[in-house]
Amino acid sequence: MCSAGPGRAERWIMRVQVFRDRCCGSGNCAATAPEVFGQDSNEGRVVLRSEEVSRLQAESVRRAVDECPTAAIELAQ
Repeated sequence: MCSAGPGRAERWIMRVQVFRDRCCGSGNCAATAPEVFGQDSNEGRVVLRSEEVSRLQAESVRRAVDECPTAAIELAQ
């Protein structure tokens, strides 16, 4: 049986970009993928914690993109 070496599962597989001017502050992204997205304490708009998404984060980040009501998040592979 083959297993991934150290760090292999954490290697980034896509990049994410946010557009704060489109953000309405719903918080869906921060709730869905808190390791990648946060919210700023003043306006409640999205804050990008990491533009590089690992294999382990990919599913939750894709869900956050799909659930964003203002299309303020985009993926680039």
